[in-house]
Amino acid sequence: MSTILVVDDSVFCREVVSHALRYEGYEVYVAANGREALELVQRQAVDFMIVDNEMPEMDGLTFLRFANKLPQWCQIPVIMLTAISDEQKVVTALQLGAVDYLLKPAFSVPKLLERLRKWLPLKELRALSPAERAAVEVCTAVHAPPAVMAPPTVVSSPVPAQAAGTSAGVPAWPKLLTRKETLDRADRITAAKTIAGVVSEIMALANSPRAALSDMVRIIESDPILATRILHLANSAAYSGARTRITSLEDAARNIGSRGILDMAMSVGIFNEFPPDESDGFNSIRCWQHSFAVADLMTLLAPKQESQHGAAQRLTGLCHDLGEILLRQHFTPMYDQILEFSAIHRLPLHEVEATALGVRHPELLGRLLAHMGLPATVMQSIREFHEAQFSGQYADLRPQAMALHVANQLAHGLLLAASTHETVSPISRTQWRSLAGDGPPPLLDIVSKRSEIIASTNVLTRLPAIEEKRLLTPILPRASMRLWYYRPENYVELDPLGCALSFLSDVTISPRLPHEGEWAELDGLVVVGVRAGVAPLIPAALAQACADAQRPELPILALSGQGDPPESDGPLTFRSYPISLRDVYEWIKNSIEEI
Repeated sequence: MSTILVVDDSVFCREVVSHALRYEGYEVYVAANGREALELVQRQAVDFMIVDNEMPEMDGLTFLRFANKLPQWCQIPVIMLTAISDEQKVVTALQLGAVDYLLKPAFSVPKLLERLRKWLPLKELRALSPAERAAVEVCTAVHAPPAVMAPPTVVSSPVPAQAAGTSAGVPAWPKLLTRKETLDRADRITAAKTIAGVVSEIMALANSPRAALSDMVRIIESDPILATRILHLANSAAYSGARTRITSLEDAARNIGSRGILDMAMSVGIFNEFPPDESDGFNSIRCWQHSFAVADLMTLLAPKQESQHGAAQRLTGLCHDLGEILLRQHFTPMYDQILEFSAIHRLPLHEVEATALGVRHPELLGRLLAHMGLPATVMQSIREFHEAQFSGQYADLRPQAMALHVANQLAHGLLLAASTHETVSPISRTQWRSLAGDGPPPLLDIVSKRSEIIASTNVLTRLPAIEEKRLLTPILPRASMRLWYYRPENYVELDPLGCALSFLSDVTISPRLPHEGEWAELDGLVVVGVRAGVAPLIPAALAQACADAQRPELPILALSGQGDPPESDGPLTFRSYPISLRDVYEWIKNSIEEI
């Protein structure tokens, strides 16, 4: 039985890999970094090592440099794991004795086992004298492999029904809680959370034609935090102008109006529910900024016939991610494992979550939000929105849920997203008609709107200077790249993908391919609506268009909205949309490096 050492700072990655290896019959040891691995190997003989590159205390390359100095370690084959495709680091690892490497974004257990069976016999071969090694190599070439070359017997790990269609050899999906345990926990953590009280009262007054501003003032006076924020808002540059300082709530309420009071009340009531930043990279400030952006954009997109429900629309936008925030706060250990398992095996997050927690995401969010005292229409729209995200089907959404979907995508396109993993996609005319009928999309100055949302967020939340700076810094940097975005007429001009490309590059958006004189100035081409075998945007036609323009090597990102995209081929990169902001940026960055 062969002994394998797994060195990785990720607890979950170590557990997944070691579980799969033990299932195959190997003896497995684990270490959290290169320093621990050095100490372990001095006590325990191993036959093979799987080493992550990016680790605290001692990274993989440093570990290899130490291991390379000791004769007994030089015999041990090593596969390097790396999260980024850094050619120089890969070359360095191979020079230091690694026999192979795997990129974590493309990692799978079956692929690891295949490489392991290929390279594991190398230890026995390295341990032989030169004459013995030559004899084994001759024997291997002419006859069946000798005993030392025989790989272990392969037994595929069982894959649960939820994982149908995933590769054989993937360990069983995590099942962390039963359905009852998950729902009981959801009930407990939301028992004391509510957006009732002051916020509900102000919402009711804001929607009442008979309510007076003095009624709002009486409610505000009962909440010192809200009263302080209202006074601060009234004296901010957005409202005060050159007037003298406002010191009374009556004057403050008159100055900012019922809409400003409503915004502030909802902001205070909901922002306080957001957790602090977490070690996995979750950024509460950006998440709040995103929620506010969605609320603001929903009022811009809302159908005219529903304009009287502006308060409900803003509350829907502000609260659409609140259920997930509560999950992060109170299901942290489980949620970390779900996120990591999904990333390692490239599986849909909501499917892994449903298996791990025993409850589908929309149902769990509905349970969490039910305790928050939200209006029924708000809860229903958020539930519909998450159901559509779960299924990928947006055609039957009602107007307010569709407005939430479009506003959510637009906020991502403005780079007002909680993380770079959030997605963007173009909006089809069919989707727009289900939201606004035959009315045209509103004109949107994306730079001004983004600045307006950032400024409003700063005023409403009264952030310290360091947090304001975080909000002002785009989630991804702009690249010096000239793009042409070919968007056919069946997509509307209000385009989250187009917004993202505008902030990330110098882009021309057009319903046609470039003309003859325009190709030479381009560094890349983005095409949306590609479907294999369907004219005029079939892959062959794209390649031919570039060849005819004498730009056969021009990087192209072709996005398909229906079915699986074709296989990428040379400069043609095919993806499905929605596509994550991170993937768009990585394509831009890689394209620049190839130019």
